[in-house]
Amino acid sequence: MRVVDSNRYALISSQFQENRKRLEEAATAVNTGKLVNKLSDDPIALQRSIRNQREEADLTQYSSTLNRLDNRYKTYETKITEAYDVLSQLKSTMVALANPRPSEDVRQQMTVEIQQAREHLLALANAQEEGQYIFSGARTDVQAYLADGTYQGDSNELSVDILPSIKAELNLTGEALFGGAGIPGGINVFAWLNDFENDLASQSPSAAVADNLDQVDQAIEQAIHEETTVGVRLSRLEISKDTLSRLEVNLADKRQNFEDADYVTAITEFNAQQYALEASLQVNSQLLQPSLLNFLR
Repeated sequence: MRVVDSNRYALISSQFQENRKRLEEAATAVNTGKLVNKLSDDPIALQRSIRNQREEADLTQYSSTLNRLDNRYKTYETKITEAYDVLSQLKSTMVALANPRPSEDVRQQMTVEIQQAREHLLALANAQEEGQYIFSGARTDVQAYLADGTYQGDSNELSVDILPSIKAELNLTGEALFGGAGIPGGINVFAWLNDFENDLASQSPSAAVADNLDQVDQAIEQAIHEETTVGVRLSRLEISKDTLSRLEVNLADKRQNFEDADYVTAITEFNAQQYALEASLQVNSQLLQPSLLNFLR
Protein backbone atom coordinates (compact mmCIF):
# COMPACT_ATOMS: atom_id res chain seq x y z
CA MET A 1 0.00 0.00 0.00
CA ARG A 2 2.81 2.40 0.86
CA VAL A 3 4.53 1.71 -2.48
CA VAL A 4 1.30 2.57 -4.25
CA ASP A 5 0.95 5.76 -2.18
CA SER A 6 4.53 6.73 -2.93
CA ASN A 7 3.97 6.29 -6.66
CA ARG A 8 0.75 8.27 -6.44
CA TYR A 9 2.52 11.08 -4.63
CA ALA A 10 5.27 11.16 -7.26
CA LEU A 11 2.68 11.31 -10.03
CA ILE A 12 0.73 14.08 -8.30
CA SER A 13 3.95 16.02 -7.68
CA SER A 14 4.94 15.67 -11.34
CA GLN A 15 1.55 16.89 -12.52
CA PHE A 16 1.70 19.82 -10.11
CA GLN A 17 5.15 20.84 -11.37
CA GLU A 18 3.97 20.63 -14.97
CA ASN A 19 0.90 22.75 -14.24
CA ARG A 20 3.00 25.31 -12.41
CA LYS A 21 5.48 25.45 -15.32
CA ARG A 22 2.67 26.12 -17.79
CA LEU A 23 1.29 28.86 -15.54
CA GLU A 24 4.72 30.49 -15.32
CA GLU A 25 5.09 30.36 -19.12
CA ALA A 26 1.65 31.91 -19.55
CA ALA A 27 2.51 34.64 -17.03
CA THR A 28 5.78 35.38 -18.83
CA ALA A 29 3.94 35.70 -22.15
CA VAL A 30 1.55 38.20 -20.57
CA ASN A 31 4.35 40.23 -18.95
CA THR A 32 6.73 40.30 -21.93
CA GLY A 33 4.24 40.16 -24.79
CA LYS A 34 6.45 37.48 -26.36
CA LEU A 35 5.71 33.88 -27.18
CA VAL A 36 9.40 33.02 -27.19
CA ASN A 37 11.52 34.18 -24.27
CA LYS A 38 14.25 31.56 -24.00
CA LEU A 39 15.78 28.83 -26.11
CA SER A 40 13.77 26.02 -24.50
CA ASP A 41 10.47 27.69 -25.47
CA ASP A 42 11.04 27.10 -29.18
CA PRO A 43 14.66 26.80 -30.38
CA ILE A 44 13.79 27.29 -34.06
CA ALA A 45 11.57 30.31 -33.38
CA LEU A 46 14.21 31.84 -31.13
CA GLN A 47 16.85 31.47 -33.84
CA ARG A 48 14.50 33.19 -36.27
CA SER A 49 13.97 35.92 -33.71
CA ILE A 50 17.72 36.48 -33.35
CA ARG A 51 18.07 36.61 -37.13
CA ASN A 52 15.25 39.13 -37.27
CA GLN A 53 16.99 41.29 -34.67
CA ARG A 54 20.13 41.33 -36.81
CA GLU A 55 18.09 42.29 -39.87
CA GLU A 56 16.42 45.05 -37.86
CA ALA A 57 19.83 46.36 -36.83
CA ASP A 58 20.87 46.40 -40.50
CA LEU A 59 17.72 48.28 -41.50
CA THR A 60 18.33 50.80 -38.72
CA GLN A 61 21.82 51.39 -40.09
CA TYR A 62 20.46 51.79 -43.62
CA SER A 63 17.93 54.33 -42.33
CA SER A 64 20.68 56.31 -40.60
CA THR A 65 22.79 56.26 -43.76
CA LEU A 66 19.89 57.39 -45.95
CA ASN A 67 19.14 60.29 -43.63
CA ARG A 68 22.80 61.25 -43.62
CA LEU A 69 22.96 61.15 -47.43
CA ASP A 70 19.72 63.09 -47.73
CA ASN A 71 21.13 65.85 -45.54
CA ARG A 72 24.42 65.88 -47.44
CA TYR A 73 22.79 66.15 -50.87
CA LYS A 74 20.42 68.86 -49.68
CA THR A 75 23.56 70.74 -48.62
CA TYR A 76 24.99 70.18 -52.12
CA GLU A 77 21.70 71.41 -53.59
CA THR A 78 21.85 74.58 -51.52
CA LYS A 79 25.49 75.32 -52.41
CA ILE A 80 25.01 74.65 -56.13
CA THR A 81 21.87 76.80 -56.27
CA GLU A 82 23.81 79.57 -54.55
CA ALA A 83 26.63 79.25 -57.09
CA TYR A 84 24.06 79.45 -59.90
CA ASP A 85 22.64 82.63 -58.37
CA VAL A 86 26.09 84.21 -58.07
CA LEU A 87 26.93 83.44 -61.70
CA SER A 88 23.51 84.61 -62.91
CA GLN A 89 23.93 87.90 -61.06
CA LEU A 90 27.39 88.30 -62.58
CA LYS A 91 25.97 87.72 -66.04
CA SER A 92 23.22 90.30 -65.46
CA THR A 93 25.86 92.86 -64.54
CA MET A 94 27.94 91.95 -67.59
CA VAL A 95 24.97 92.34 -69.93
CA ALA A 96 24.04 95.67 -68.33
CA LEU A 97 27.61 96.96 -68.76
CA ALA A 98 28.18 95.57 -72.24
CA ASN A 99 27.24 98.81 -73.99
CA PRO A 100 30.03 101.40 -74.22
CA ARG A 101 30.18 103.77 -71.24
CA PRO A 102 32.83 105.85 -69.54
CA SER A 103 35.58 103.27 -69.33
CA GLU A 104 36.82 103.80 -65.80
CA ASP A 105 33.37 103.64 -64.21
CA VAL A 106 32.51 100.41 -66.00
CA ARG A 107 35.95 98.96 -65.39
CA GLN A 108 35.79 99.63 -61.65
CA GLN A 109 32.23 98.30 -61.24
CA MET A 110 32.93 95.17 -63.24
CA THR A 111 36.16 94.50 -61.38
CA VAL A 112 34.37 94.68 -58.04
CA GLU A 113 31.66 92.31 -59.33
CA ILE A 114 34.28 89.78 -60.47
CA GLN A 115 36.17 89.93 -57.18
CA GLN A 116 33.01 89.48 -55.14
CA ALA A 117 31.81 86.60 -57.33
CA ARG A 118 35.19 84.87 -57.06
CA GLU A 119 35.26 85.26 -53.28
CA HIS A 120 31.71 83.94 -52.94
CA LEU A 121 32.28 80.98 -55.26
CA LEU A 122 35.53 80.10 -53.54
CA ALA A 123 33.73 80.00 -50.20
CA LEU A 124 31.10 77.68 -51.72
CA ALA A 125 33.75 75.43 -53.28
CA ASN A 126 35.44 75.08 -49.90
CA ALA A 127 32.24 74.57 -47.92
CA GLN A 128 32.44 72.19 -44.96
CA GLU A 129 29.99 69.91 -43.22
CA GLU A 130 30.82 68.07 -40.01
CA GLY A 131 34.40 69.30 -40.36
CA GLN A 132 34.85 67.86 -43.86
CA TYR A 133 35.28 69.69 -47.17
CA ILE A 134 32.34 68.42 -49.20
CA PHE A 135 33.69 69.18 -52.70
CA SER A 136 37.17 67.62 -52.27
CA GLY A 137 36.34 64.03 -53.20
CA ALA A 138 37.95 61.60 -50.78
CA ARG A 139 40.41 64.25 -49.59
CA THR A 140 37.92 65.73 -47.17
CA ASP A 141 40.64 67.20 -44.96
CA VAL A 142 41.88 69.71 -47.57
CA GLN A 143 40.23 72.68 -49.26
CA ALA A 144 38.88 71.84 -52.70
CA TYR A 145 40.12 74.95 -54.55
CA LEU A 146 42.75 77.63 -54.31
CA ALA A 147 41.94 81.11 -55.56
CA ASP A 148 43.94 80.54 -58.76
CA GLY A 149 41.70 77.61 -59.71
CA THR A 150 43.97 74.80 -58.54
CA TYR A 151 41.90 71.80 -57.48
CA GLN A 152 43.38 70.14 -54.40
CA GLY A 153 40.86 67.34 -54.02
CA ASP A 154 40.63 64.13 -56.02
CA SER A 155 38.16 62.48 -58.38
CA ASN A 156 36.99 59.78 -55.98
CA GLU A 157 33.24 59.56 -55.51
CA LEU A 158 32.76 57.40 -52.43
CA SER A 159 29.84 55.01 -52.11
CA VAL A 160 27.97 53.50 -49.17
CA ASP A 161 25.37 50.75 -48.66
CA ILE A 162 21.83 52.15 -48.47
CA LEU A 163 19.88 48.87 -48.90
CA PRO A 164 20.81 45.19 -49.16
CA SER A 165 23.11 44.88 -52.21
CA ILE A 166 22.47 48.53 -53.19
CA LYS A 167 24.98 51.36 -52.93
CA ALA A 168 24.73 55.12 -53.44
CA GLU A 169 27.25 57.88 -53.99
CA LEU A 170 28.31 59.46 -50.72
CA ASN A 171 29.79 62.63 -52.16
CA LEU A 172 29.98 64.97 -55.13
CA THR A 173 33.36 66.38 -56.18
CA GLY A 174 33.71 70.02 -57.18
CA GLU A 175 35.53 69.24 -60.43
CA ALA A 176 32.46 69.51 -62.66
CA LEU A 177 30.79 72.50 -60.99
CA PHE A 178 33.87 74.67 -60.54
CA GLY A 179 36.36 72.99 -62.88
CA GLY A 180 34.20 71.91 -65.82
CA ALA A 181 35.55 68.33 -65.70
CA GLY A 182 33.55 65.89 -67.79
CA ILE A 183 31.32 68.60 -69.26
CA PRO A 184 31.60 69.52 -72.97
CA GLY A 185 33.25 72.93 -73.25
CA GLY A 186 33.75 73.01 -69.48
CA ILE A 187 35.81 75.76 -67.90
CA ASN A 188 37.64 76.31 -64.64
CA VAL A 189 35.49 79.06 -63.12
CA PHE A 190 38.24 80.54 -60.94
CA ALA A 191 40.83 80.58 -63.70
CA TRP A 192 38.26 82.21 -65.99
CA LEU A 193 37.41 84.93 -63.46
CA ASN A 194 41.12 85.69 -63.08
CA ASP A 195 41.45 85.95 -66.88
CA PHE A 196 38.34 88.12 -67.06
CA GLU A 197 39.78 90.52 -64.52
CA ASN A 198 43.03 90.68 -66.53
CA ASP A 199 41.04 91.38 -69.70
CA LEU A 200 39.40 94.34 -67.99
CA ALA A 201 42.83 95.75 -67.19
CA SER A 202 44.19 95.30 -70.72
CA GLN A 203 41.28 96.29 -73.02
CA SER A 204 38.12 98.33 -73.05
CA PRO A 205 35.52 97.20 -70.50
CA SER A 206 32.81 96.66 -73.14
CA ALA A 207 35.15 94.52 -75.22
CA ALA A 208 36.26 92.53 -72.16
CA VAL A 209 32.64 91.92 -71.18
CA ALA A 210 31.67 90.87 -74.69
CA ASP A 211 34.61 88.47 -74.90
CA ASN A 212 33.57 86.73 -71.68
CA LEU A 213 29.82 86.30 -72.11
CA ASP A 214 30.22 82.78 -73.53
CA GLN A 215 32.33 81.79 -70.53
CA VAL A 216 29.77 82.95 -67.98
CA ASP A 217 27.08 81.03 -69.88
CA GLN A 218 29.27 77.92 -69.68
CA ALA A 219 29.80 78.41 -65.94
CA ILE A 220 26.03 78.69 -65.46
CA GLU A 221 25.55 75.56 -67.56
CA GLN A 222 27.92 73.68 -65.25
CA ALA A 223 25.82 74.72 -62.25
CA ILE A 224 22.66 73.51 -64.02
CA HIS A 225 24.37 70.21 -64.84
CA GLU A 226 25.29 69.61 -61.21
CA GLU A 227 21.84 70.70 -60.00
CA THR A 228 20.41 67.97 -62.23
CA THR A 229 22.85 65.40 -60.87
CA VAL A 230 21.90 66.24 -57.29
CA GLY A 231 18.20 66.14 -58.15
CA VAL A 232 18.53 62.65 -59.62
CA ARG A 233 20.41 61.40 -56.56
CA LEU A 234 17.89 62.90 -54.15
CA SER A 235 15.09 61.16 -56.09
CA ARG A 236 16.92 57.86 -55.76
CA LEU A 237 17.25 58.40 -52.03
CA GLU A 238 13.49 58.99 -51.72
CA ILE A 239 12.79 55.78 -53.61
CA SER A 240 15.23 53.94 -51.35
CA LYS A 241 13.51 55.36 -48.26
CA ASP A 242 10.17 54.01 -49.51
CA THR A 243 11.76 50.61 -50.13
CA LEU A 244 13.30 50.63 -46.67
CA SER A 245 9.93 51.44 -45.09
CA ARG A 246 8.38 48.42 -46.81
CA LEU A 247 11.21 46.19 -45.63
CA GLU A 248 10.73 47.43 -42.06
CA VAL A 249 6.99 46.70 -42.20
CA ASN A 250 7.57 43.23 -43.64
CA LEU A 251 10.13 42.43 -40.96
CA ALA A 252 7.81 43.65 -38.21
CA ASP A 253 5.03 41.44 -39.59
CA LYS A 254 7.34 38.43 -39.63
CA ARG A 255 8.37 39.04 -36.04
CA GLN A 256 4.78 39.44 -34.91
CA ASN A 257 3.73 36.18 -36.58
CA PHE A 258 6.14 33.95 -34.67
CA GLU A 259 7.32 36.02 -31.72
CA ASP A 260 4.72 38.44 -30.39
CA ALA A 261 1.89 37.15 -28.23
CA ASP A 262 -1.71 38.20 -28.77
CA TYR A 263 -2.57 39.93 -25.50
CA VAL A 264 -6.16 38.67 -25.25
CA THR A 265 -5.07 35.12 -26.05
CA ALA A 266 -2.19 35.38 -23.56
CA ILE A 267 -4.54 36.53 -20.75
CA THR A 268 -7.01 33.77 -21.57
CA GLU A 269 -4.23 31.18 -21.49
CA PHE A 270 -2.93 32.54 -18.18
CA ASN A 271 -6.39 32.36 -16.60
CA ALA A 272 -6.87 28.82 -17.90
CA GLN A 273 -3.53 27.65 -16.53
CA GLN A 274 -4.20 29.36 -13.22
CA TYR A 275 -7.57 27.61 -12.95
CA ALA A 276 -5.99 24.26 -13.90
CA LEU A 277 -3.33 24.65 -11.23
CA GLU A 278 -5.86 25.56 -8.55
CA ALA A 279 -8.11 22.64 -9.54
CA SER A 280 -5.14 20.29 -9.50
CA LEU A 281 -4.18 21.46 -6.03
CA GLN A 282 -7.71 20.97 -4.74
CA VAL A 283 -8.17 17.48 -6.21
CA ASN A 284 -4.72 16.27 -5.29
CA SER A 285 -5.03 17.52 -1.71
CA GLN A 286 -8.14 15.39 -1.32
CA LEU A 287 -6.40 12.35 -2.78
CA LEU A 288 -3.36 12.78 -0.59
CA GLN A 289 -5.28 12.93 2.70
CA PRO A 290 -6.37 9.24 2.83
CA SER A 291 -3.00 8.22 1.43
CA LEU A 292 -1.30 10.00 4.30
CA LEU A 293 -3.57 8.24 6.84
CA ASN A 294 -2.71 4.92 5.24
CA PHE A 295 0.95 5.77 5.45
CA LEU A 296 0.65 6.64 9.15
CA ARG A 297 -1.07 3.32 9.93
